[in-house]
Amino acid sequence: MDWDAIAAISEFIGTAAVVVSLIYVGIQIRQSTAVARSTARQSITELMLGSTSNLVEDSALAAAFVKEMKGQKLDDIERIRLLGRAYLAMRNWENIHYQYRIGMLSSDEWQGFRKNLEAVFEWPSTRDYWEHEKQFYSPAFRAEVDQILRSSVNRPDWESHSYILTDPESD
Repeated sequence: MDWDAIAAISEFIGTAAVVVSLIYVGIQIRQSTAVARSTARQSITELMLGSTSNLVEDSALAAAFVKEMKGQKLDDIERIRLLGRAYLAMRNWENIHYQYRIGMLSSDEWQGFRKNLEAVFEWPSTRDYWEHEKQFYSPAFRAEVDQILRSSVNRPDWESHSYILTDPESD
């Protein structure tokens, strides 16, 4: 065998090694991306569960929520509780929107979350909070929320939540 043949075989083996290495790196990146998406989704789930458990475990907050749903006047403490909850919720929603924008959530997942975000703005306290504090959020998230508010009737749709409250007259 001459040196040209040995060089050609060596070049072929080197090229094959590079191709195999690139395939391996591609597989590793795909697996890493899947793990990152799964981690992001788990974190979002934990945020949402924490937000919901806050309402379930805090009877004063739940009472303020019920009063707001029934259209009753809130006292200053109740209003502050609901505005504080709106702050926490909006920071969570901004994070979820960011995860979607960077590709950690699929479009289908985001559409489901977006429907829930629309429902959050049925609360007058959330709309009030947003009106006064939106400048503290990212431009992309502000644009998304403003689009939601423009496309909605922007009024409470408590009919869709009627299963939550009981009608005392029907008892």
